[in-house]
Amino acid sequence: MKVCMIVKNPFTDGQVTDPRVYKEAMTLLQEGHTVTVLAAGKYGFNLEKKTVYEGIVVIRHQFIPRLYGIMLSLLRRLRGASQTDYVTGKDPANIGSIEGHLVHLALEMYTLIFSVSVLKEAIRQKADIYHAHDFDTLMPAYLAARVNGAKLVYDSHELWLENDRLAPYLPLQKPALWFLEKALARRADLTITVSDPIADELAIRYGIEHPLVLVNCLPYTEVQPSAEIKDSMREFSDKKIAVFIGALTRNRGLEQLIESAQYLREAMVVIVGDGLFRQSLEEKVKEMQLGDKVRFLGWIPHKNLLTYIASADVGVEPTQSSCLSYRYALGNKLFEYLMAGLPIAVSDQPQRRQIVEKYGVGEVFDEKDPRSIAQAIDSIVSDEERYRVMRQRVLWAVSGEFNWEVQAKKLVEAYEKLFAKSVR
Repeated sequence: MKVCMIVKNPFTDGQVTDPRVYKEAMTLLQEGHTVTVLAAGKYGFNLEKKTVYEGIVVIRHQFIPRLYGIMLSLLRRLRGASQTDYVTGKDPANIGSIEGHLVHLALEMYTLIFSVSVLKEAIRQKADIYHAHDFDTLMPAYLAARVNGAKLVYDSHELWLENDRLAPYLPLQKPALWFLEKALARRADLTITVSDPIADELAIRYGIEHPLVLVNCLPYTEVQPSAEIKDSMREFSDKKIAVFIGALTRNRGLEQLIESAQYLREAMVVIVGDGLFRQSLEEKVKEMQLGDKVRFLGWIPHKNLLTYIASADVGVEPTQSSCLSYRYALGNKLFEYLMAGLPIAVSDQPQRRQIVEKYGVGEVFDEKDPRSIAQAIDSIVSDEERYRVMRQRVLWAVSGEFNWEVQAKKLVEAYEKLFAKSVR
């Protein structure tokens, strides 16, 4: 069976690979299917238009990032800001409503042009199944499926219409997008998403069958801790390590996490990652005189990440409920902590709370309250026997449920049902 996936990112750029798209594509490839990924290029990167990545055919549309660069340059001239100010909101307080709307207009033009440019290649693929990764690729996947009499899979990585925005929707914009997503989702033969709350919401909003939930787990591996993180904190050997991993950007709760350090009795905060907010976060640490309680270690190569963080004591995810999508989603970070064998301290959001309570693998906190974050971290690390039991439960959870091998079986079964329908 031939599968054509569509994703509005480069899929892989030699440094970073979209983990969900890669895992799903490899799972289907290993089942004997042919998998092609139609992707975008990347602004500032000279990526091959057509390549084969570990058996997956990747075809990129290079015109799109060049156009994106032009649009960002025009936006930059509005106030002499760098392009990344508009993408990530380096200082969101300084981005006015008009500027925010212009950013979203540029991004939506980018999506429209990508959809048009990728459609011809999608139809030419003559696939048996078209697999759209997120709402911004659903239209070309739907049209290609209709032309070729193929099946359509909608893989919603988030609650698209409720995502974080620099400016509110314009009048009638959200209802129009809601109507479009509803119409296309109802025509999908299979809908997949990343968490139970998002699956519930999609089913209720659009009157569709409850989507298949494939959480963003990692392939199961027995992680051997590296001593690097402990060695780098040698002068604080009496402290437990609460680690955060990921991009240092807005609404990730990093400000609250830093503020929580002043209340920690048993631990210190180590931030593994980088991003536009790093400078302002480091300044905050200096202003609060928390240099002995918060450390920034920068990026660690992803292939070394699990062994690196495995010698920490607790993984922290203080994602803010700034939008419904963030509140309901389950990203990669939580499962990276668990695969590394770490108990978790996480925001009190529906699916995160469910995992913590069902498996006994950590604590939840009020993500807006630094004292609550500190209390959750201290609660995990302060009782040695309870901590030992919690780590054992983490290992049980990842070996029995939270690994990609378990999720892959669900994907394979769903695809087998689609294939059976297509040959009737």
